[in-house]
Amino acid sequence: MKVVFDGEILGQSAPGGVAIAFLHGLRAYAALPESQALLLLPETAADPKIPDLEVLRRPMGFWRRQVQRPGLLERLGASLHHSPVAAIPWRAPCPQVATLHDLPWMVPDLPKEEGMRARHRLAVKIAAQRAGVILLPSEFTRRQVLEYLKAKCRAECLVVPHGLPLPSREIPAGETSGPFLCFGDHRPRKNLLRIAAAHRRAREYIPDLPDLRVVGPGIDYLSNDQKQQAICEARALFVLSLTEGFGLPVIEAFQYGVPVLCSDRGSLPEIAGDAALRVDPCDEAAMAQAMIQIHQDQDLRNRLRRKGPARAAEFTAERTARAWYEVHQELCR
Repeated sequence: MKVVFDGEILGQSAPGGVAIAFLHGLRAYAALPESQALLLLPETAADPKIPDLEVLRRPMGFWRRQVQRPGLLERLGASLHHSPVAAIPWRAPCPQVATLHDLPWMVPDLPKEEGMRARHRLAVKIAAQRAGVILLPSEFTRRQVLEYLKAKCRAECLVVPHGLPLPSREIPAGETSGPFLCFGDHRPRKNLLRIAAAHRRAREYIPDLPDLRVVGPGIDYLSNDQKQQAICEARALFVLSLTEGFGLPVIEAFQYGVPVLCSDRGSLPEIAGDAALRVDPCDEAAMAQAMIQIHQDQDLRNRLRRKGPARAAEFTAERTARAWYEVHQELCR
């Protein structure tokens, strides 16, 4: 079974959560003794340096995917084509797997942003008709997809959560006194303006409240090692998005026992379980109070520090890779 992975997303200059989650899963997949995989990579993308993974560089883009990809898959003898995003060729000589992370246009009152254009909706509809299986990182996203497509989906929709490798650092001993940490970018869904306003409001009541540090593409981009260091030093992590298809930073914080304050919307309640403090991301007063609570309530922080690593252990890259492999086997039959 020769699986060809579409690595176009790895050509981003500043990889986002989708690319990072895909890389973790791909490394674990390539490590499976029974796997045989090839990664199609953009010509300018950095080498992911994954042992036992064949890499083939090609010019990429929408038209090349639609016009050239089918012939390339045939020449490569591909048993299956796996895309970490929705975009797949309309036709292919082998079964296909697509991945839908979220459908932001299904969220009421969310301002227009990247990922809500007509071409993204077209990619979802092509995947629904031409993929054998659509992978979804959460039950929340699965419900979104089924509501959006209704009866017009031929593909089987399966929930396969993202996963992380084992932590490369020790869980910090004791509590930290660093800043509150927030991962995000300028997309409206990340809710950064409201988070900053809630933090200012909280500081009016608690002047010594920790600073708020926002990290992400276009704001303060960190390497993977720098990001792990920032998480380990944080007083708490805030993930207060208006919607998320998964929320990988939540699991990253859980791995190191860092308390998490997250939104009560989207997939975050499903992913965080009872290992995080939740709040309405549209209520500035409630967010401010939650920030004060997670800073001042030592019993709460201790409970979250205990629960986090156990919750993170349910979301491993190895589990994700094994689920991919089982899907691939079933489709290739």
